Amino acid sequence: MPIVQISVFIEQPTPFLSEFLERLTTLNYPMSRLRLFIHNNVVYHEQHIQKFWERHRALFPDTRIVGPEENLQHDQARTMAVESCRQDAKCDYYFSIDADVAIINPDILRILIEENKPVIAPMLSRHGKLWSNFWGALSPEGFYSRSEDYIDIVQGKRVGLWNVPYITQVYLIRGTTLRTRLALVSLYTQDGMDPDMVFCRTVRDQGVFMFVSNRDEFGRLVSSTNYNISRLHPDMWQIFDNPVDWREKYINENYSKIFEEDEKFVEQPCPDVYWFPIFSEKMCDEMVETMEDFGE
Repeated sequence: MPIVQISVFIEQPTPFLSEFLERLTTLNYPMSRLRLFIHNNVVYHEQHIQKFWERHRALFPDTRIVGPEENLQHDQARTMAVESCRQDAKCDYYFSIDADVAIINPDILRILIEENKPVIAPMLSRHGKLWSNFWGALSPEGFYSRSEDYIDIVQGKRVGLWNVPYITQVYLIRGTTLRTRLALVSLYTQDGMDPDMVFCRTVRDQGVFMFVSNRDEFGRLVSSTNYNISRLHPDMWQIFDNPVDWREKYINENYSKIFEEDEKFVEQPCPDVYWFPIFSEKMCDEMVETMEDFGE
């Protein structure tokens, strides 16, 4: 199997980060063929990375973690990560993923590699919204322009592999492409431009096609817009911004079964008193801790 460098970027406070990190351990890919690079620019998230590392360090023996103490800018961190693959002839693929990406398909690496494209991204969008990780067209100034088929692609009404001018947040680059057609260019750094815009424009200028695939269900994007880390357990407050992730974390896995007339999930310890599963243990613990933290 090809060697893949997975580069994780945590650039702002992001909800459900623990769940994001745990998904890395469920990838259907030989762990011995994975290399892990993590750039964390958020002091608040150091606790989550530490817990992840303590539990799974044996799975990822070849890991580099760059913390906020390094004070790297966004473009510098991405350049550091991509250079570690570009300068290593054994690095077959470079997989870049931001922390606000929720991957639910464990076969994502295999699927993208099998597409055999120089640069390819899985199509992802925010739950119930048209906000996605690609653009279907560009304006004359080089910024976003909605293509005629954009909505159909995002909603899955048109399915395929699409040549697009802009991708972001998660994508796979072939290592040989980095070391040949993209060998002499800066992929992320240019004054006055965000790293994602620099990356896509540079790749286009070098004549390298970028693709996005919606042939498979890969996952979704997580919204971090209203994430307030001043709260004790900020994930608890994400019920409206990220309802799917909130439900997966905080609703009991047997909740829906109480409506199926299965008596073992609804108990009656005494007359007019019923026990049935609603919240997960995590929700119960965090709710108690939140009340105690309020202290009134």
